Amino acid sequence: MWTCPRCGRSFASRNQAHACAALGDVDQHFIRAAPPVRATFDAVLAAVSAMGPVHVLAEKTRIALHVRMSFAAFTPRRHWLSGHLVLARRIDNPRFVRIDTISPRNVVHAFRLATPAEVDAEFIAWLAEAYQVGAQQHLRRPAGVARQVEGADAPDGPSTAHTDHVKMCRSPEMSVWTDKLKQAIERSLWT
Repeated sequence: MWTCPRCGRSFASRNQAHACAALGDVDQHFIRAAPPVRATFDAVLAAVSAMGPVHVLAEKTRIALHVRMSFAAFTPRRHWLSGHLVLARRIDNPRFVRIDTISPRNVVHAFRLATPAEVDAEFIAWLAEAYQVGAQQHLRRPAGVARQVEGADAPDGPSTAHTDHVKMCRSPEMSVWTDKLKQAIERSLWT
């Protein structure tokens, strides 16, 4: 990890390009927002906090959630919370208003949330996947999967990294972890 000596933010890559500015106050982003907008953000933050350590970065125009890299960002509006998640795959779902592929393993999914009820099990599962991207777990091979060198001996088809990621996401361990996380978060939201 590299920490910018001017603004104090940490990044996975040395000399990462960024808007080098002091962080602000999360509450300032919600001054003009209706109370359900803040409650929605708080529900997202509660869900993410249950997943592990997270840094909440109140930047000039957005609130970013960061582990090793930013994996989600939110911009409060008067009646809704605009935001995006960075996932390692494309998910075609009507809840996403736009999807941009930045790289093969970084796909930005934009959304709008208006109430805490929209932070449901489906959305929390996407948050969990984005959290793993933020921790850069999507770049690691699952245990027991040998690295395949691409080249003359490599089969045609998806890259080895993509295949490894798909195996990891479909692994029984990931399914059990995701199910337990969903249950824990649902219990915490309704109690």
